[in-house]
Amino acid sequence: MKFRHWGLAAGLLAASLGSGVAQADPAGRVAVYIAPQYYDHEVKLWHFYYSYWVNQGQALEQPALEAFKPAFAETDLCHARGTADVVVELKPHLFYNPHMTTYFADVKATVFSGSGKPLGIYKGEAQTLGFLDVVPAAKVHQVYRQAMNDLVKHIQADATVMSLAQKGLPESETKMPCEMASVLPTK
Repeated sequence: MKFRHWGLAAGLLAASLGSGVAQADPAGRVAVYIAPQYYDHEVKLWHFYYSYWVNQGQALEQPALEAFKPAFAETDLCHARGTADVVVELKPHLFYNPHMTTYFADVKATVFSGSGKPLGIYKGEAQTLGFLDVVPAAKVHQVYRQAMNDLVKHIQADATVMSLAQKGLPESETKMPCEMASVLPTK
C-alpha cells in the first residue's frame, strides 16, 4: 500500500516537472488573435420580417485559419499565454443590406512582431449576394472567407511581415503573450 502511494507521488511529481519544461516555439509561427468582445456581443443581421444573430468571433475563426494556413506555414488561434513570431489581431465587421440582399464583410488586421512592434494595418473586404432566410451561416462563412483571402493578399505584399514569418523573431527579442495585441499601440 505504501509503495503505491510513493509510486503515485513520484509519478505526479515527474508529470508536473515534465509539463513545466518550456518548449521553444517553432520559427515562422503566426498567431491569430480575435478579441473577446467579438465572442461576447453578437451582431444582428436584419430583414424586414426576420433577423439572424451572428457571433462574429466564432464565424471568423475557420475562414481566418483557412486563409492564413496556405500563406503561413504554422498558423493557429491565439491561446492563453501563447507566443508567436507574428501576431495578427483581427477586427471583423459584418453587415447585411436587405434591399440589395447582399452580405458585406470587412476584416481589419493589425500585425505585430512577436515582441510587440507594430508592423502594419491591413484591411480585407468582400460582398456576396444571398437571402437572409436561406442558410445564412453558409453565406456568413463565404463572405468572411472572401474578406480573409483579400486580407491575406495585402499582408503577403509586405516584405517585412513575410520575412519575419519565414525566418522567425531574432533571439535578441523576447516574445510577448499574443493576447497583449489588444492593448498595444498601433502605428
